[in-house]
Amino acid sequence: MFHETLQCCTGSPLSHSQVADPLFNIHKFLAAGTIAISLTPNYAPNIVVHVSDLWHILPGLSALSALVHPDEIAFIRILDFLSQHHFIRATCRFGHGSLSSALLVRIYLIPYDLANVQGQLRIREDAILTAARRYLRILLPRIVQDISEWNGGDAQSSTLRKLFYGLSQDDRTMAEIYSSLPSPVASEVSPLANAILDGTTTRLRSELHPYQRCSVIAMLGKELSPHGVPDPLYIPIRGVDGIEFYFQPATFELLSERPIVQQMRGGILCEELGTGKTVMVLGLVCATVDQSSSPEESLLDDRPVMTPISFNSLTSPSSIASRQRLNRVIKSRPAKSNEAESPQIPSLRAILLHYLRTHPDGLNVRYHHDDLEDRQLLQAYQANVPFYLHYNEEPLDTNWSRRRRTEPKPRIMYLTTATIIIVPVNLLYQWEMEVLKHCEDPLRLLVIRDTKPLPPASELASLYDIILMSQTRFSAEATKDCLEKLHTWKRCNCPPVLYSQVTITNCQCHRHDDVSPLFQVRWKRLVIDEGHVASSSTTNLVSLSKKLSIERKWIVTGTPTTNLMGLHFGEGSELQYPEDVANSAANDVVGLPGSPRSDISSSDLSSAEEEPFKPIRVWTSDDRQDLNKLANMMVHFLQAPQFASDSKLFTNLVINSLMAPSGPLPHSIEVLTQVMNTVMIRHQITDVEKDILLPILSHETVLLDLDPYALKTYNVMQATIAVNAIDSERVDQDYLFHPRNVGHLQQIIENMSQAMFWHTDENYFNADEILKDSEGYLKRTAERASQQDLTLLKDALHHLKSAASDPVWRALLCHANVFHRAFGIPEAIYQAWTPLPASVSSITDFFSSNPYSFCHPEHLFKLHQLISKRPLLNEAGLIDIGYAVRKEELLRYRFNMSRLQMSKAGKRQKDHLSDKTMKLKEFDLTSPGKLKHIRQELIDAQDRVQTISAGATPGEHVAPHETYTTSPLLAKSPLAQVRIGNTTSSKLNYIINDILLHAKTEKFLIFSRSPLTLAYISEALDVIRVKSLHFTSKVNLKTREQYVTTFETSDTYRVFLMELKHGARGLNLVSASRVIFCEPVWQADVETQAIKRVHRIGQIRPVIVKTLAIRLTYEETMVSRREALRSGLGSSGGKLPDMTDDRTMRDFLANPTFLPDPPPPEIELDIPLLGDEAARESNRLASLPEAGAKKPLRYMLRDDDSDDDFDNSASAHEEGTSMQMAPTHSNHTALSVNFDRLHASSRISPTIKRQSSAA
Repeated sequence: MFHETLQCCTGSPLSHSQVADPLFNIHKFLAAGTIAISLTPNYAPNIVVHVSDLWHILPGLSALSALVHPDEIAFIRILDFLSQHHFIRATCRFGHGSLSSALLVRIYLIPYDLANVQGQLRIREDAILTAARRYLRILLPRIVQDISEWNGGDAQSSTLRKLFYGLSQDDRTMAEIYSSLPSPVASEVSPLANAILDGTTTRLRSELHPYQRCSVIAMLGKELSPHGVPDPLYIPIRGVDGIEFYFQPATFELLSERPIVQQMRGGILCEELGTGKTVMVLGLVCATVDQSSSPEESLLDDRPVMTPISFNSLTSPSSIASRQRLNRVIKSRPAKSNEAESPQIPSLRAILLHYLRTHPDGLNVRYHHDDLEDRQLLQAYQANVPFYLHYNEEPLDTNWSRRRRTEPKPRIMYLTTATIIIVPVNLLYQWEMEVLKHCEDPLRLLVIRDTKPLPPASELASLYDIILMSQTRFSAEATKDCLEKLHTWKRCNCPPVLYSQVTITNCQCHRHDDVSPLFQVRWKRLVIDEGHVASSSTTNLVSLSKKLSIERKWIVTGTPTTNLMGLHFGEGSELQYPEDVANSAANDVVGLPGSPRSDISSSDLSSAEEEPFKPIRVWTSDDRQDLNKLANMMVHFLQAPQFASDSKLFTNLVINSLMAPSGPLPHSIEVLTQVMNTVMIRHQITDVEKDILLPILSHETVLLDLDPYALKTYNVMQATIAVNAIDSERVDQDYLFHPRNVGHLQQIIENMSQAMFWHTDENYFNADEILKDSEGYLKRTAERASQQDLTLLKDALHHLKSAASDPVWRALLCHANVFHRAFGIPEAIYQAWTPLPASVSSITDFFSSNPYSFCHPEHLFKLHQLISKRPLLNEAGLIDIGYAVRKEELLRYRFNMSRLQMSKAGKRQKDHLSDKTMKLKEFDLTSPGKLKHIRQELIDAQDRVQTISAGATPGEHVAPHETYTTSPLLAKSPLAQVRIGNTTSSKLNYIINDILLHAKTEKFLIFSRSPLTLAYISEALDVIRVKSLHFTSKVNLKTREQYVTTFETSDTYRVFLMELKHGARGLNLVSASRVIFCEPVWQADVETQAIKRVHRIGQIRPVIVKTLAIRLTYEETMVSRREALRSGLGSSGGKLPDMTDDRTMRDFLANPTFLPDPPPPEIELDIPLLGDEAARESNRLASLPEAGAKKPLRYMLRDDDSDDDFDNSASAHEEGTSMQMAPTHSNHTALSVNFDRLHASSRISPTIKRQSSAA
């Protein structure tokens, strides 16, 4: 068939030398596929030479120029260049059938590691390599793998043909790669692995789930089997004949054998959030607790393991060699002639102690410390710390003279079985509790807090199994790095100590205050929790980890980078990104300046170049940021041998291929997948759910309508945006949405978000100032703007005038509080307590026929406390105290304003009232009195836990035991019928109602970006007598630890108020089962991290999450837009663009709309100020006949009572005043009160619909 389709003209086969030349042995090459080259209409056969595949070697351009189509000339030049420089070998024949007008060319790729060529293919000029890579980028996409075509027959159907390169373009995002990484398989075969699989790991008290055991075994395999692994930078690629070669996509290097690289002893444990990464780490520690570190490898120096006993007295060759090397250099103390031959004969005890310290694995010595102590050997055992001598030796330079060479100095490096665990400072206490919970007592734990000094290196190495430090405390040791001081020839002069007939030198002379003891230990393991902080190469933490001598390193995090979350937000198609205008292949080839074949013109190449694949997605700057973070982890922290030896390797071969302007190069995503798979250990969520199912999680967005007064504030803010847009004509920097005003735009969003809850401003958001020039605005707009803008301006001025003319709105905005509506409060008492003007004392509106007054939340709380303490206090007394309280508040406000103005923060914030308001609230929340009270509550909770442990049934729920004032005297109070209604914040109303409905049986975790919002909620919780804790930036770290423990152990505290940026990572708060976000969260990773504080292993209740948003505002738009973007990101999730960068959100904010009058409130609070019993009793007394009411209860003053507030008048109801009396001694016990705030679960029963309060 061959001779029938191609008639050979004069020619000759390959010479014997060419046949013997490996460069022409095509059977050792990769049979990539075929290419069809168009021929001229009147082609004629040319001179060809036979090759061993019975085809013909492809002639050069000179022989084919008249044969091939003119458009193929440039492509023939490319083939000619690649053949000439031995990158490919090409054979050809004329086509058949449908390919009769084409020249079929077989392409063979020559591997760089071809045998018997003396490595000449690996040593080529850079210019040749650069040009060849550009040409291969054009050639490879044209190669077709079609077995019929390869055999010279007709082409098969398109379904049976495939492109050799780039057909199945992998378009996964980095987050999708992360989510699809395969779960680890327990393939390690060893006694330790078997013990972990069987659940018989010693020293681990808790039982691991099956998936957790697999992860621990995978970590163990990386640590204990650091054998070579296939190079992840090369991907397998097959030829037409099915033979597998290995290809590097960035360099286009082809190998017949895959390289083997050294595996790192560590990696990234990145299991799903809330699946127990902490216990996995502890399982690894417990499984290897008796394994000691080994000396750091050195090509220039033997480093035998020694102990003080072996160094001074044993006759092993390593001990003798070490002593001789030291004595050979120390001139002041020459070695004795018989030192090596006749050392002191060690005792059997000394030999035993040396063996125990140098071979600890499997001996379980820690369980025999009592026996050692009985034999008086424990101290000797602990002092006999194993070590090796680390010489600061550099590679020898043969050009140096012998006189310049100096003997390197040794440094003592202690070996250890200890693991350093570095955690965020707010998780230090939680990790300590986890260690005590999951590990048995023999595990020795050292917690380094704050500025506590580190023990000596020998103690760190010998006395502890886990050294727990915060990230800041660990990083502080980076400055103590004068390692030169540790290298010395100075012999230890410490006197030997005799321990039960064993002499050991306990060295104390090699300590330096400016050198951290961490540098003198060869650490077995370093673990960094929340290890995404290791993604920056410039931090002290990473710098210190590189300088320390560490055998194994682990990063533990659920989110290695911003986008790698492994979360499932729903199904959806991939986002479509705009195509880049640049074409990398075209730009790479044109011109080839400086290349060996620069004679190939750009016009020649334009016809040769065809793009066979069209990337769907171009990787963005966010992707590059994630890639750089991963590179920093592997290169600088984990120091993976392959990448640490060449810090640019990851960038050149991984990142640059993915970040090509026209999209990732073919197979570059496959390379990234292999790299991530070698370093990361994580289970797919489906495999985790086979072993354990968390309680159901429900998440809903609750849309609310603004309170009428909050609605005025929102419309005023919208009006100011509209006026700015119209007056600036939406151009130049005066326009708020100008690209240079990013900071102002962000502030607008924050203010708008605060207004969705409640926002105040003494300047009324400049409403008065705008209204003063309203005529000017209207005139300018009528002259130069459209009718649409004029209509918008008129609407804006209308809303500004409506708000500015409302005295109640103006009064509320002058006070940084969310006011509560109060029904039934006597006018005189209200005027004494309220900071509002008298003109707004009694208010009615469309939704309430009963008049109400706006009350300060702190005043309501104080009134309740006051009446509970003194139930007979009359109206006059309440009035006097009210005025005194207002005076104290005024002085406190002035004092706090002075503090704020004197502080640096106050100077930076200048006159921004919202910032000042937040600071003032923070002062209140962190007052010493409140902190002292909460500390006392923690002590009480701990005492209660001890009581339960002594007598209660395990797992039994014990309700908080508090006493409240239940005296019928409360019904006689002037405030007995006062009822608390809705606040001016609809979100706060919803939160209060939800807490009152569920706080008796469930705990709440409430998140907000704004500390001011959390302060408002805290005040409202005080009003309804529900105790809460705060986790904000102004609470010191030690107190935060106490708060977490208190919330988890105490039934008293039902609500945890948490600032989103501080409380969204690492914490375990499974005692809560209800989560409320006060505002929508744009970034999915932040929201999910926050939810995972509750929805994690250990949670036994269904978790209910609610996100509060205001209807018809940017919050509702943000929720819908966020969900649409999440759906587009697919099941793997990922980072959304900044909200100000999203066109939909930006357009909504830039085009203000005004809210209509709100409908009636869906939630109507009706909470009795003094409790239900007092209200019912007051109603009962009010319904009695008048005669019955004239028989007052008589009480005698106690002998020890001298309070001036008590009124001893016999007429309790004369002239409308209430009598203030004290009970007799017989009633003293019944009337004793507890002054703590009333708990929500005991006294408050909210109703959704307000009931009419009695007059």
